[in-house]
Amino acid sequence: MLTISVEWQHHAESAHIQDDIGFDFGDQMIDVPILEEPELTDAFPTFNHDDIKVEYHPNSGIMTSIHRFNTFECHPATTSIPPPDGHPWHPLKSCLEFKIAKIILEVGLNNKQTDRLIKLCH
Repeated sequence: MLTISVEWQHHAESAHIQDDIGFDFGDQMIDVPILEEPELTDAFPTFNHDDIKVEYHPNSGIMTSIHRFNTFECHPATTSIPPPDGHPWHPLKSCLEFKIAKIILEVGLNNKQTDRLIKLCH
């Protein structure tokens, strides 16, 4: 791997950064690596017009990926349809209790009226 030395010198009077001006071998040097050809293509991939770039949320830990349009395949999620629920009235004990609770909510019974109705049903 080749390295390039880059020297940064700050001039207080001009308040801007200049590189390679007033170079002195005694100045602090920063080594910047030069990427070889395989590393260069991995670091800076080339894109075609119809490429698809998939970015994930940073907290997911999944790296960004590039897919070629002619090889991209989209599949539906395997968990998109939940399995049918055999007891949709859960946590109530039965479908009848669910229907009674639904009626209580629809007609707007207060707590006292609801308690009386439940006592009648049991």
